[in-house]
Amino acid sequence: MKRTLSILFTGFVFCFSAQTEISVMCYNTLTYPQGSIADRNDTLKKILEYSLPDLVLLQELKSEAGFLELLDVFNSFPNSQYEAGTYVPQISNPSNDWRLQQNIIYNYAIFRLAHEEVIVTNYRDINYFKLYLFDALLDEGADTTFVHVYNTHLKSSQGFNNEQLRLQMTEVMIEHIDNLPENSYVIAGGDFNVYTSD
Repeated sequence: MKRTLSILFTGFVFCFSAQTEISVMCYNTLTYPQGSIADRNDTLKKILEYSLPDLVLLQELKSEAGFLELLDVFNSFPNSQYEAGTYVPQISNPSNDWRLQQNIIYNYAIFRLAHEEVIVTNYRDINYFKLYLFDALLDEGADTTFVHVYNTHLKSSQGFNNEQLRLQMTEVMIEHIDNLPENSYVIAGGDFNVYTSD
């Protein structure tokens, strides 16, 4: 049995024990840093001032330079210690002109990165990160607590073909999750492009 928590454009608190709470946020950056949206970083700073999350799942990144710029925004707050996953340009569907990527930014005072990989699908990558809670947060003698994080941006638009692409991507992610050890902590989040309750 996996302990799975799925999220869509939201913030929440994930409890690992009675003493450790982790705040998580999903944020679609809308083809960052491209586009004509004024004051994007100022808007992000206002959001972060309200709640500096411990883990952020970002979607629609267009470049490593833009991703690192976002990391700088997180680290602009006093006493911030944010790190990021490795930026890898989209591998899946290389003929697609609309190439986007996902990644994470995490609080280094809370997490360390143990492993990361790009999971290839028919349409767009799914990014996987294996984090662990920093030992200072754990009870003395406790086992290391790993958190398996999946960040995805499923195919947009309505219609049967787009639904099938979303389904295929989801099946690839579920297969990866099914191969994790029993009782794993799993966060599966991102931009799911869900249009109806069906």
